Amino acid sequence: MSRINKTFLLLFVTIILSLTILILLNGQPVTKSTGKQVPMPAFIKATPAPTPLPTPTITIKTTSQISPDGSMELMLKAKTENTGEQTYELSVKDVNKQAPTQIFKENWPQNISLSIPFNTWAPDHKYFFVTKQTGLPATPPAHYLVFQNSGAGFGEDKYLDVTELFLAKELPYELDEVTGWAAPGLLLVNTKKPDSGEQGPSYWFEIYSNHFIQLSTRF
Repeated sequence: MSRINKTFLLLFVTIILSLTILILLNGQPVTKSTGKQVPMPAFIKATPAPTPLPTPTITIKTTSQISPDGSMELMLKAKTENTGEQTYELSVKDVNKQAPTQIFKENWPQNISLSIPFNTWAPDHKYFFVTKQTGLPATPPAHYLVFQNSGAGFGEDKYLDVTELFLAKELPYELDEVTGWAAPGLLLVNTKKPDSGEQGPSYWFEIYSNHFIQLSTRF
């Protein structure tokens, strides 16, 4: 083979190899670092970050009232969670003792509240009453609950609901307000006329008998 033929053969082989390499390179993706974020293929879904759970929050409010002779203290602890549920706890503390005695504890929804009136204690501090507000357009809107300071109940009941007892008597008046104690074992109850809302007579509520005694004078 002449030298010219060898040169043409070598050139031909070189061209064939070059074309083969180009064909192979065109069939493969070429990665080039550009510093830009390459989008993920559509069939690959990114995993979303987990949603953080809200941190539970608890609000505690404490109120108290001393008995007339200063020997007893009624304490109300209201614990409210961010779920709306509320826990009310009533405790009585003898000033001569260190630990209070739990009288009542119950969970209620957010629309119900419990409060201690200023004149909560009976004169002999054997009883006390608290006010339960329902937060609903009911008649009457408040329930007045009577407890014994010892924590003992009234038969099978933890407390006396003066409002429910008044309704059960079917008197011709609506209970307006329980204003306080007239004497040991006697609560003073004011009423109103159901049609006009005008003042009605006052009653004594006798703890021992659960009777309502109408008075001739409005207090």
